[in-house]
Parts: sequence; structure tokens; C-alpha cells
Amino acid sequence: SKPINVAALMALFDQEKFQLGDPVQKFLPAFRGDGREGVTVRHLLTHTSGLPDQLQENNALRRRQARLAEFVEQTIRTPLGFAPGSRYQYSSMGILLAARIGELLSGMDMLALVERNVFRPLGMDHSAQGLGRFRLEDMVPCQTEGAAPESGSGDPQAKEWDWNSPYWRKLGVPWGGTHASAPDVGRILAEFLRTGCLAG
Repeated sequence: SKPINVAALMALFDQEKFQLGDPVQKFLPAFRGDGREGVTVRHLLTHTSGLPDQLQENNALRRRQARLAEFVEQTIRTPLGFAPGSRYQYSSMGILLAARIGELLSGMDMLALVERNVFRPLGMDHSAQGLGRFRLEDMVPCQTEGAAPESGSGDPQAKEWDWNSPYWRKLGVPWGGTHASAPDVGRILAEFLRTGCLAG
């Protein structure tokens, strides 16, 4: 999900809609204070922003089936774990804010942006950000007993919001909400190889 969503965003970079060194605050004015002014788009994309992987409130947000905008609002207010650029820490929330910037720059939601900038140009006809035109029954289950804590860990109470739930599948989060067939995954990987993105 992350490489596909970042590819959709980078199509806007190619159109000179933003620079990697732009401060996040330029696009998200509420992202300020406590060192946030130093966070750039590059930091979001390279897991060096200081933002966490998951929000502390992640399970509570999912339990009440929060919209993606609520995840963004919480992330904007989340304290940084370190000074931007000083460390690497895997950050799904950094990718979330990068995707939000893509939405603001393009005037469309990320589900449509990924469709327009990635799936259509590459002929990925069996892919969607979220469920798209597909049905839940078309998808392979991905939640297993004892899975990641942030996805319910097999807790039967989490069935309404775990990775297999209609809520989560439709939401299309940029850090884990992309659905693609195996041949379509091959298409995006081939494109990355062709352009040198997977070199080295």
C-alpha cells in the first residue's frame, strides 16, 4: 500500500505541485509547535519525521469506525518522538500525512488519486485503494488469529474493525488499504524495476 500511495503522490511531484523540502505545515497549517515546523514532506516519505507507526488511539478509532480524516486530525496533534531527520522509525502515520497532502494538492481523495495516477496508467484493472468497485467476497481474508495488536490480535470483539471487516476494507488507508491481484502486483513491481526505483 505505501509504495503505491507514494507513487500516486510523486506523480504530483513530477507536475511540480510540491517540493520534497517543503514543510508539512505549508499544506497542513495545524501541524505546528513542538518541533513540527521542521518536518518536511521528505521526512514523511522516508520515515524520519518523528511520527509514530500507529496512533496510541488506533484501536479506539477503529472500534468506533472513525473516518480517515479523524486519523489525520489525531496524527497532526501527536507529539514527535524525535527531532525530524535525526532518526529512522517506521511510520505509517507519516505516510498518512503525505497522502493527505496529495489529497489537498489534487482536489480528490486518495482512493481516486491512486486510481488515476497509478492503477489506470499501469493497466492495473484488478486493483483498488479500499474496496473500489469490488465486493468484500472478492477479497482474500488477511486477518489471522493472534495477528498484530493494532488489528485486533484475533480478539472476537474486533471483528467489526479488524483487517477483514467491511469498515477497514472500504476505508482504504494509505498504509494498508490497497487491494491488488498477483498479476497487478507484478505490474507495479515491473514498473519500479523499469524506472530504477528498486535498483540496488
